[in-house]
Amino acid sequence: MKILYIGDNRNRVNWGCRATSKALKDILINSQNEVVSTIDGKETHTSFTRTLYSKKISVKWFKRFENRKHNLVFYPIYKAIVSQRIEKDFLTGNLEKSIEFFEKNYMYFPSLVKIYEDLSKSDAIVINGEGTMIFSTPARRDTLFYLFMLKLGQKLGKKTYLINAMISDCPKTGRNLQTVKTTLEIFAKADAITLRDPLSFRILKEMDTESCVKFEFIPDALFSWRKYFESGQFSPPVIGDSIIPWPEEDQYFGKFDFSKPYICISGSSSAAWTPKEAVGGYIELVKKIKSLGYNVFLVPTCSGDKFLEDVAEATKTPLLPVNMQILIGASILANAEIFISGRFHPSILASLGGTPCIFMGSNSHKNKSLQEMLDYKEIVEFNAIPTASDIEKIFSFTERLLNNKEILSKERNRIKSKVDELSIKTRRILEYIN
Repeated sequence: MKILYIGDNRNRVNWGCRATSKALKDILINSQNEVVSTIDGKETHTSFTRTLYSKKISVKWFKRFENRKHNLVFYPIYKAIVSQRIEKDFLTGNLEKSIEFFEKNYMYFPSLVKIYEDLSKSDAIVINGEGTMIFSTPARRDTLFYLFMLKLGQKLGKKTYLINAMISDCPKTGRNLQTVKTTLEIFAKADAITLRDPLSFRILKEMDTESCVKFEFIPDALFSWRKYFESGQFSPPVIGDSIIPWPEEDQYFGKFDFSKPYICISGSSSAAWTPKEAVGGYIELVKKIKSLGYNVFLVPTCSGDKFLEDVAEATKTPLLPVNMQILIGASILANAEIFISGRFHPSILASLGGTPCIFMGSNSHKNKSLQEMLDYKEIVEFNAIPTASDIEKIFSFTERLLNNKEILSKERNRIKSKVDELSIKTRRILEYIN
């Protein structure tokens, strides 16, 4: 089957997007399946078409004038049109109109031509859902784009699959009922829906009151990367400077020593909303954790963790390069003593080597659901920006684990054993792609 793979997010700086996109693609490809085209993460988040049309002229005629804008006769007309032109995305909450616009005008925009050509040479659309299906108000563009592609594919007679997906309300705006209604209508016509965590499964079951949608829970594809750590020999580089990516900036040299036990701390998708506030909370957290006497590394795993740069400077703490090789980053997290984080996929990367995680809040339920998957005895989630009380509790939990090596070793082995189970289950995705 020839697949159009949507959501191959490796061109985004986000560690989770990079790792999961590759892990899922590796699962999909077999003797029956071939990925013939890809739509990447940058394309799903931004308008393909940029400026679309004038208020007073059709796309067709505007493009004719635009193509002749260097002609002395046409230039004044083009300039007059541009002065009234508005920026408008072809994609809106009204997916019927978005498809109508696409079918009528795709030939005028190279990026929309690519979508049309990708669809034409594919038998099926497979969307890497990841953390996109959050029913916020207003609706997220990537959510609308995935729904648009599913609906368009169904109209064109293609098989449609949304896999490795999360379903969640928005912690700030709640549940967008119109988006939910549209989603259920499109999901009901899909060939398969698989959800990456058990809480997403329960939420979709609660939303689907008429039981129109067929869906399954299959653990996140990133658990399949346990294969890299099964031997127990995938350790961080002996020469710390070797992790530094191009262009080898001076600020990183001489900062990384992984030969001694260390703790890693990363950010949160929710903390990224208010970076100025996050800096203060994280400074206090890092200071407290450093008092334990262990090496501490700050790990920005996406652009939203940029505030950690200020935290690193204020606390004199080494900051890992966000654009480092993803498997090297995984090896650092997987061999840490403890990982303190509000990030879902980086916490899975840490768990691949058995690293216990202390979880903070995010933009959805994902970290609570991850703890459920990993069979944590208590499901605890601290504030995305830790309060003084949170910091004391995080410190206490960390200290207790580090001071009892036997308990720490048992916990690492327990996590690795659970990840082994989840890793095997990720292959079940192939049961639904046919």
